[in-house]
Amino acid sequence: MKNILLFCLFCTTAIAQNKNFNVEYNIITWKKVFDEPLSISDLKNNPRLEFKTDSTGSIKKGIENSNWLKEYTADFKIEKKTGRYRASVYNIRFYDSEVRVNSGETKTISSSDYPIEKEWLKNDGTIRGSLFWFNITETMNPFLTELFTAKKTVKEDW
Repeated sequence: MKNILLFCLFCTTAIAQNKNFNVEYNIITWKKVFDEPLSISDLKNNPRLEFKTDSTGSIKKGIENSNWLKEYTADFKIEKKTGRYRASVYNIRFYDSEVRVNSGETKTISSSDYPIEKEWLKNDGTIRGSLFWFNITETMNPFLTELFTAKKTVKEDW
């Protein structure tokens, strides 16, 4: 009986979606509230973030150190309140490259992009739990959290 309970607990934990990801109007968004004050200049130091205004911008095309995550871009919005801020990421697009090897040379022939919803949004408007034990929400969450965590610049006097 204990084995069955442990198996059921493991299965529901493995396929559960991360609470920071939501579906709004058939668009998958990531939102997280950070309980610390924010200076936009702290976030502007991140080379992956490209600001259009002080509160909006995009994540530049890139890949994280993960075997499971493809290159992606996204748009973001920062909202501030006293002592905390919320980062929202939407319009997440993944990139696939068709690669061919000819006589020892590797060449990228074409690159296509597609929205996260194409692969991860079910017909009923919810996010897929997992595909072959891979859960996109659990994989992306730490990377997005790291991107939007304000890092204080240390001033060193020489």
